[in-house]
Amino acid sequence: MKIKKLLITLIFLLATIAPEAFSETTGNDSSPTNIAIMDFLTEYLKNLETKNWDALAQQIPDDFYYRGLKKIYTLKKLRLIFSEVTGTILSHKESIHENADGTYVLKFMMDVNGNSIPDSLFFRITTRGVQLAGNRCRAFGDIFFSKILNRLQRFGVYLPPGYDSQKKYPVIINLLGASEAFSGWIRPEITQICDKEIRSWRVNEFIGISPQGKRGGMWMNWNDTIHLTEDIILKELLPHIDAIYPTYATANKRAIQGISNGGYGAFSYAIRHPELFCAAISYSGPLAAAHPLCPELSPIYLAQSLYPFPAVDLFFTAGDQDELGMDRQADLFQSVLVKRHIPATRMQFKGGHYHQEWLQHLPLGLKFISQSFR
Repeated sequence: MKIKKLLITLIFLLATIAPEAFSETTGNDSSPTNIAIMDFLTEYLKNLETKNWDALAQQIPDDFYYRGLKKIYTLKKLRLIFSEVTGTILSHKESIHENADGTYVLKFMMDVNGNSIPDSLFFRITTRGVQLAGNRCRAFGDIFFSKILNRLQRFGVYLPPGYDSQKKYPVIINLLGASEAFSGWIRPEITQICDKEIRSWRVNEFIGISPQGKRGGMWMNWNDTIHLTEDIILKELLPHIDAIYPTYATANKRAIQGISNGGYGAFSYAIRHPELFCAAISYSGPLAAAHPLCPELSPIYLAQSLYPFPAVDLFFTAGDQDELGMDRQADLFQSVLVKRHIPATRMQFKGGHYHQEWLQHLPLGLKFISQSFR
């Protein structure tokens, strides 16, 4: 019933805003083009409501992308989202714009379980009539429903150049620092480096995923029932990614890396979960620090106490003038590794605790991970 209510609401809003919106692009509220588009959208929503996947397959062209996913995965995603998430339209832009490539886009906001989620519906007019059209952006925000939080959770996605949903790809999980959102790993300065390394054949193609964490939480579960960041990522997000995106879904094709506090989380996850990750990278992470609520999960404690130490490839960097002392933390962590004869790769660079220094080592880190995939 909730899904039906959502779709009826969407149909009503489209019916009320679309004629005025189309007047901006076609100049005629009752033109055959407008009527055809409204009929198409109404039928599309009806097929969603009744879960008529065969009919949807006819409405969605083979080259359709939604959040970077081609047709076959789009249908899987529709099944997942519409079976778990319901909501209503919160607001809309009150216009449907014509893009430079001839497609049209309707932008709106969804209120889903108390979260405001922006979304867009793209479509085009061809000689065969109206068809959905996909947004081919390769770095974007996506959503999944967290049962732990009982609400939607956002995450970032990076897809490689030449992405093909019929292929399988390794996955790199990217954790941000203490004060950053998931979108930090899909900024242009980072995705451009990834594109360049892949196109030059120095790095294998991969899908990048950047979860949303808790500010200052160091990516660990806290001793309560609210801040279960690790459980959300490892028990909910990873299975969701493997179900929706064309991944290998195996530890030997999955790695994790992080900046600052994200480096702490990346090493802690990978060392404790070799069944999930084959490699980990820390860029200026506090590897010798102890979380006040769970010190036994710190990388240095794990390096000191785990026997045998898991076979995970480790790579870590730090600037020689790090304002937060991450170079000294790296020294302490390395001394433990040397004492226990645990192999790892350490790189030191001139600089401090800034993005421009980390970006210099990102190509080396990506190459390290690429060589770790087996």
